[in-house]
Amino acid sequence: MKLLHILFILGTTSASFFSFNKQNKNDVVPQHPLPHTVKIERNNSSFSVLGKREAKKFNEFCFKDNHIIDSSNDIYQLNLHCSKKIIGNVVVSAQFSENVIDLQDIERINGDLIIENNVHITRINANSLKFVTGNVLFNSLTSLITIDLPIIEDCNSIDWKVLPILNNANFNNKVMVHQNIIISDTSISNIEGFDKIKEISIFNINNNRFLETVKTNLKFVTTQFSVHANAKDIELDMPMLQEVQNATIRDTSYVSLPNLEVVHTSLEFIENDFSTLEVPSLKFVGGTLSIMENKNLKDLNFNNITEIEGGLMISHNKKLNVIDSFQNLKMIGGAIHFEGEFNDAKFNNLKLVKGSVFIKSNSNELDCNKWIVPLNGRSIIRGGKVKCISLKKQSLISVDEDGNVVENIEGGNDLDGHKKTNDTASLTLPLSLIISIAIVIVNALIL
Repeated sequence: MKLLHILFILGTTSASFFSFNKQNKNDVVPQHPLPHTVKIERNNSSFSVLGKREAKKFNEFCFKDNHIIDSSNDIYQLNLHCSKKIIGNVVVSAQFSENVIDLQDIERINGDLIIENNVHITRINANSLKFVTGNVLFNSLTSLITIDLPIIEDCNSIDWKVLPILNNANFNNKVMVHQNIIISDTSISNIEGFDKIKEISIFNINNNRFLETVKTNLKFVTTQFSVHANAKDIELDMPMLQEVQNATIRDTSYVSLPNLEVVHTSLEFIENDFSTLEVPSLKFVGGTLSIMENKNLKDLNFNNITEIEGGLMISHNKKLNVIDSFQNLKMIGGAIHFEGEFNDAKFNNLKLVKGSVFIKSNSNELDCNKWIVPLNGRSIIRGGKVKCISLKKQSLISVDEDGNVVENIEGGNDLDGHKKTNDTASLTLPLSLIISIAIVIVNALIL
């Protein structure tokens, strides 16, 4: 009778043991809980097993920290025993010597999918894979050409690095990525889609030498947004992006950020090839805003920004003739550094600069008096120095914390030369004194 009872219990336990709550995908909840359960957590590739002996009796192939894949036979065994669901990381080793890795009918991996440090694999097929609760990590696959993940719906992170000849990635644009998107050192030409993703931690696209387009509907990036060192003519289009922690944009030919409103730390545009840079909705930068070495830049639009808590650096943008696109900026919490060939710098509503100011232009038209001569007797610069250099002259003032000028030096083309001249003059003795000294010396020699 006991034996029949045990057989009845086993008969009611199906292979599809776990059902996943769509509202909270972090936990795996057993449909028919065992006395001790298996708990899987997102962002943690390992899993704790209470009642491991019971789980192994159910199916030992499906419950491991790491399923090591050394050959296609290992994949076949997983498909044979696990009914499309794998619990634990699937790790393809460097010993896998076949050209194509095919996950066959596997639909769900509760853990990471890791394929790295392999010189043999040219193609990854995961045509049935829908869910990876951990990361999709492909790294140092120097022969990889094609990735097929056509129906993947959900993963924690996409982390692809050093895939130098990868040029075909068949990827579901509707995939939900929860943590990071990192694509580095590939031959991919376009990154578009990710239409369902609204918020991630890291978005880093770098060193993809043939990449022509990056376009996504991301709204929030909570740690790092970086696009740099890709093809020189790459176009970056982020129509929905509203808020980032920090952002670095380099080596692009076109940038569209129409809805970006807040950058919590630094924002950098460096060595780009665009002629126009517009961030019309930006209101706040919590660190330093840098616009540097953009050789074709002619026009800026930052007219909605009111506060920069760090510094403002606009430097060596050779074709930028006027800095006048910060018409609502009221406060700069750090230093100002402007350097280039501009004729004017206009900040009509700027009320406070908490750091020093350095302005240098090769133009004859730059008027340093705007920065050197305080309106109403008090400078908007508090507790620092203001140095302004044009082809006509140099000026330097020191300002206390209340905006009062405590030192004022003006010179010609070289302030240092001006200082030296003053120093030399201060050591020149009156002619009468020199004659008196000479008489004393002559009399001493006669005696």
